[in-house]
Amino acid sequence: MAVSFTQGYLRYLMRRQDVQEYNLGSNIDSIFLERLTAAREMLNAANYSVEISRPFRPSATSKDLLFKPSRFEDKLYIRHLNRRLTAAYNVRHTNRNDVVRQVRELMRADTHLRIVRTDIRRFFCSVNFEVILEQLRADGFLTSAEIDAIAKIAEFTANFQMKGIPWGLSISSTLAEMYLLKFDHRKDCVRFGGVIEITSRSNRERC
Repeated sequence: MAVSFTQGYLRYLMRRQDVQEYNLGSNIDSIFLERLTAAREMLNAANYSVEISRPFRPSATSKDLLFKPSRFEDKLYIRHLNRRLTAAYNVRHTNRNDVVRQVRELMRADTHLRIVRTDIRRFFCSVNFEVILEQLRADGFLTSAEIDAIAKIAEFTANFQMKGIPWGLSISSTLAEMYLLKFDHRKDCVRFGGVIEITSRSNRERC
């Protein structure tokens, strides 16, 4: 079923920084209401297609390309996609305090631990985007238009990097978490937000 974008839903998707970034004025300003109405009409149009700006390196020393939505409407739509993916796949982004607490509890346990530290942002470039797309098509949780939009993002990303998902979009971390969900079913591996992986065996098994 096609999604209908209302002004109320678009307000929900907005963030405070959007007002300054896109010069929207106050939330009762006529410019703000005009932009919101225009965004609603664009996103509800049958010919809407998500667009991403040409990526750039945020600093001279950065090795990563940063991707950003081209327009205000694209930013809102990608946030909508992120919301849909998060709900469909029950993706939870663990915060730093939860990770520290869980690691402390695990290290108190009577187990032999092997800790592997990883950086999920660096991990982005090694993810096979096509595997995620195949999963989305097979599961059918998203509409065909939403899957096509993600496929277009994948196609655009492939023009600038050999492999991986784009860094900088609101769906980036969610896509990476989806790719890592298969590790959550392993009994010998505990993962904390893609940042720290702990492989454990009981002392009895080790002996």
